[in-house]
Amino acid sequence: MDRRITKPATWIKRFTAIILVVVLLSAIGLSQSVQVSIQRQSYAANNLSGAINALMDTTGYLEKSTPERMLELLGASLSPREQMEYAYTMASVHIGREEYAEALNYIDQSLKLYTEKDPGILSELWFKKGCLLTLTDKDDDALFALDFALKIKPDLANAHYVKMQIHVKQGNMAQAVQDVEMYSRLTGGESMTAVQGDLYAAQEIYFEAVTAYDKALMADSENWHALFMRGLSHLQLGNYDLSLKDFSRCIEYGQEMAMSRYYRGVLLLNQGDYVGAEADFDAALSTEKPGYAMMELWFNRGVSRMAQGELESALNDFDESVHRGEAVGESLINSGICLQELGQSKAALERFALAGENGITEERLSYYRGRSFSAMGDYSLAVQAYTRSIEGSFELLESTLQRGTAYYALLADDQAAADFTVCIEQGYATAQALYLRGMVYLRMGRDLESQKDLEAAVAVGDKI
Repeated sequence: MDRRITKPATWIKRFTAIILVVVLLSAIGLSQSVQVSIQRQSYAANNLSGAINALMDTTGYLEKSTPERMLELLGASLSPREQMEYAYTMASVHIGREEYAEALNYIDQSLKLYTEKDPGILSELWFKKGCLLTLTDKDDDALFALDFALKIKPDLANAHYVKMQIHVKQGNMAQAVQDVEMYSRLTGGESMTAVQGDLYAAQEIYFEAVTAYDKALMADSENWHALFMRGLSHLQLGNYDLSLKDFSRCIEYGQEMAMSRYYRGVLLLNQGDYVGAEADFDAALSTEKPGYAMMELWFNRGVSRMAQGELESALNDFDESVHRGEAVGESLINSGICLQELGQSKAALERFALAGENGITEERLSYYRGRSFSAMGDYSLAVQAYTRSIEGSFELLESTLQRGTAYYALLADDQAAADFTVCIEQGYATAQALYLRGMVYLRMGRDLESQKDLEAAVAVGDKI
């Protein structure tokens, strides 16, 4: 049986702190000004017709952007401060509508119109600009704006949080960790320790990730995300017992069910608990939208069923795995092995051919083909296949033993004896190799050597 334990190759970054849009909509010290601006809007509307008539004759007016038009219309009746407040109010309206490009235009107008030196207001305007820039996929400009906001107001914690999100998006996890550390330092809490763990895990710094998740769980023993991710980090560190404990606790409390069941199944499969593994994979598959592309549930359940001798069920799982694009080459190999065991060697060869088109190496395929050829009685092709496998050092001793068996069937006694001798000298399948070599010697008329090998085979077999 060919089996592979699937471990995570990619990471889903999940952060549980402030949502960016909520940050954008938060008050920034202009709440009174916003109220004033709303009152002034109705007043300005009464004078709009005259202002429009006057501005219609202004060269280039119709080519100007909407924010510029509106502010020009209101310019005659509003002071620069009031125009800035109006622009800010309009930005807030567009943010509420998720019209971020339009909101950005109004924030830019606010910055142009703001001539006072209040660091709180100025830094928040630059912070808003940074948020809007990243929401419009201008991340480098966003980082510049956020850094400028921090230069004005170094204790602007949320700016570090948004920078962290941008750096994660850009794949700069080391910088993202620094951003989180600054955010945590400024907010004075442990709320971001799980996020720090996620960032360490994304960089494959699993020991530090475990330490961060430990802190998060000390602060909140029901932080299920931290518990699950700690289990995943322990798995990557090879701490399988600790990993199993964390996933089992998630399952006990009904948290992260699909993924916890999947990874516990992987661990049980690795331990040889095929029944328990199959039960976990069944449970994971019954959960709606388990979610991670790296999950190879059908493949691994097939492996657990194959190990229990449930060949037809395993074959169905491997076929479904291929259909879903999970571990396609491995699934084709395993389905071919199932077919071999079910006595369908020709169909198995077809699966192996497909496996070769999906990344499985030739020397590995040759080994499995050799088994099919032997089962079909085509020993010449079996010898060729096993020779290719031996040359590629795949299943070297097993291939040698099987090639010797094929040589024996072809009456090529010298070659058969040589292969069995290699296995005996290497201590591989010793009882079987001694028996087969004894039979070869018997056919060659080497009776004393044959008797010696056959007696040794019995003695070794008794010890086994």
